[in-house]
Amino acid sequence: MTANGAVIESVVAAPFSAFRSDLRWAALRRTFAAARPYGHVVMDGFLAPAVARALAREIPSPSSPRWTRRIHRHSHKLTLTRVGPVARDVIDALHAPSFLRWLERVTGQRDVAGDDALFGGGLHCSPPGGFLDVHADFSRHPKTGQQRALNLLIYLTEDWDVAWGGDLELWDAKVRQCVRSIAPTFNRAVLFETHATSFHGHPDPFRGPSRASLALYYYRPRREDDPFVPTTDYRPRPWEYVARFRKWVGRLVR
Repeated sequence: MTANGAVIESVVAAPFSAFRSDLRWAALRRTFAAARPYGHVVMDGFLAPAVARALAREIPSPSSPRWTRRIHRHSHKLTLTRVGPVARDVIDALHAPSFLRWLERVTGQRDVAGDDALFGGGLHCSPPGGFLDVHADFSRHPKTGQQRALNLLIYLTEDWDVAWGGDLELWDAKVRQCVRSIAPTFNRAVLFETHATSFHGHPDPFRGPSRASLALYYYRPRREDDPFVPTTDYRPRPWEYVARFRKWVGRLVR
């Protein structure tokens, strides 16, 4: 138990008390199965309020040297896998067998496992001007070889202002239309399936002070017919003509 034991005790002792008790899996499964452009569900008030606040206040400011900066043509974000004690307890709860079974019930996936190494996951932060181009995620864990199945994003910026932008965009399989835009309001979780055409991102520069989240990725055993996406597959939006031309040329010269 950490120094935050009084706050986090319910998460460690009973993972299901980490999120609202009214998030019943049967109703969420219907929502997940019917969602477009691919399976997903949005859950507000996901963590117990005291846990969400403690976790948010443990996150370093964007200027902290603790962050790893992921800055390139397709991304301007910060990541952190050496998390603090509250985050570690929350992650442990959301990797617990009971929560994994809940994920399987909601999504229809089988044999779901968490990733304690947090490869690509952990705490994420977009500083002012940060963005993440529309993309589909890599498909296999580099060490275990398991197939990536689900993303769980929990947004952790308190006093969120929708004028800042930074919405999570879910795009169709050909990246021709943004089907849904989801504001990353405090303590909102988005659970969605990941596969070769589950395109998503927040591609427009963020206008607020910090867009923080906890990103957890879940895996399952690989099947013979699983597509292989070796690395993040970034795609330009329809009006991004230069990027579209560069992508087309890149395919020709492979």
